[in-house]
Amino acid sequence: MKLYLTCARCGQQMNLEVNAATRNNLRYHFGGSQLYATCGNCSYRDMYDVAQVRATSSSAGTPGGAAAGGLIGLVGGPLGMIIGGLIGGAIGNANDAEDQRRADVFNNSH
Repeated sequence: MKLYLTCARCGQQMNLEVNAATRNNLRYHFGGSQLYATCGNCSYRDMYDVAQVRATSSSAGTPGGAAAGGLIGLVGGPLGMIIGGLIGGAIGNANDAEDQRRADVFNNSH
């Protein structure tokens, strides 16, 4: 999961390099409800409220898991590649779903 703000001037997404499960965790991290952020696109610096922070899923585990499983399955030949790819894809899909769940929990926090 990644946290971001939207620049008040240009609308560009500004990723935050911080981990927090909820907005309350984010308030604790920043020592209050407000934070400053500078846009990497237009260099505009502004104060934002923690309520403006949004979360999105950052996981792309399904393709990576399928590829890793397929490579591991190479040892087992063609059938091993197929089975390894399926298992790896399923594990990656579960990681994607968990990451999306965490983003939803953050976005629904106050």
